[in-house]
Amino acid sequence: MTGELKVGDVPIAVVRKAIKHLHLYVQPPDGRVLVTGPMDVTDGNVLLFVRENFGWVLRQREGMQKQRRRPPRQYVDGETHYLWGEQYFLRVETQKGWGGVRISGSDMLLLAPVNSTVKSRGYYMTEWYRRQLHEAICDELPRWEKKTGFVSDRFDIREMNRSWGLCNEVKRKLTFNLQLVRKPREGLSYVILHELCHLAVRGHGKEFVALLDQFMPNWREVRTRLNDAPLDFTIKDNSG
Repeated sequence: MTGELKVGDVPIAVVRKAIKHLHLYVQPPDGRVLVTGPMDVTDGNVLLFVRENFGWVLRQREGMQKQRRRPPRQYVDGETHYLWGEQYFLRVETQKGWGGVRISGSDMLLLAPVNSTVKSRGYYMTEWYRRQLHEAICDELPRWEKKTGFVSDRFDIREMNRSWGLCNEVKRKLTFNLQLVRKPREGLSYVILHELCHLAVRGHGKEFVALLDQFMPNWREVRTRLNDAPLDFTIKDNSG
């Protein structure tokens, strides 16, 4: 059961479910505010809870909104692009038809049709990134499932503005933000673990934190590095 309220100009997403207490989150990368609470909690009690913690909410949002964002891509020679946290300089070569993307030293080579547009180059690069992330998840997810004993049924990849990952506990489905492919690989490991742990524990309470501590003792440092990394401008995702 979902809804939305406002405190000042800040929208507050509200999710009611079978839990006993209210929980407040400010979610990266853009500072979305989320409250989860019991099914019978009133809007008034949610608003009171948020107002009591509003100073903390504003500080968290300010930090996230000041986070560096790279400018929109034009997909031309000399642009900087990132793969697993490593910086590459784009080199575009034209030919008949699409030829792919290749890494050569410090260069990321894009083989593009002669009359390709910014949009088509962006789409092709996005699909290449999607394949890189898909391969990495297929490599890492089984290892984390074996380590934790929490097993998902499937996963997908989407462009998301509100979170690095999602877990549908009912369908046992994990969803990963395509932006992860541009961040250091340790960030993907953390998000995989985070979402797998939600198969065992809903919410982010003490039991959930204990699982993260057990399987990745340095998860707080990894999360900080992931959230502090600059965000790329991305085209709209159409994967649904």
